[in-house]
Amino acid sequence: MDNFFSNEPFEIACPSCQKEINKPLGWFKKDIVSCPFCKATIHTRKFRKELETAENNSLKFRKKL
Repeated sequence: MDNFFSNEPFEIACPSCQKEINKPLGWFKKDIVSCPFCKATIHTRKFRKELETAENNSLKFRKKL
């Protein structure tokens, strides 16, 4: 997987406590993460698949340049 976006900041609301989690995209590439506020478990499989697709598309685009 391309690491081009790994350090980009990303913000989501915790599905449990609704507080905004602001972390680099690389943090969300783990299988399971915990909310830094309420410690709820957040499964990232679907998000990681979408992120991988975006990174692959970016890599293809950059190769064409």
